[in-house]
Amino acid sequence: MEGVWQAITDLWDALVARTAPLRAVLADEASQLGDRLATLDIGLSRDAAVVATLLLFCLSLPALAAAFAERRAPRVGAMLLILAMALGWWTVETYQGPWTVDTVMRSAIQVIADLTR
Repeated sequence: MEGVWQAITDLWDALVARTAPLRAVLADEASQLGDRLATLDIGLSRDAAVVATLLLFCLSLPALAAAFAERRAPRVGAMLLILAMALGWWTVETYQGPWTVDTVMRSAIQVIADLTR
């Protein structure tokens, strides 16, 4: 079991080291795009913005994982992740207030309820 844990730790360390430049670029791009989005009147409610952000994150992670597994450029996953981070930044800046797991889950439930009516 110790060998398995060491292999997982080594794999995680390699992944973190390999993705450090990409993470820095993603954070910078998302911050810049979020600042630009803050000047726009997008017209999304808080609930819809939360759900859209979560959806973009959920779509970006498998695309990034597949790209890294195949050792190719993660363009689509990176683009979706940047959009998710920017929309998340816009949401937090636009709708101030306590952000907890409960508020995020309530937002998701509210949007699903609105869509199924």
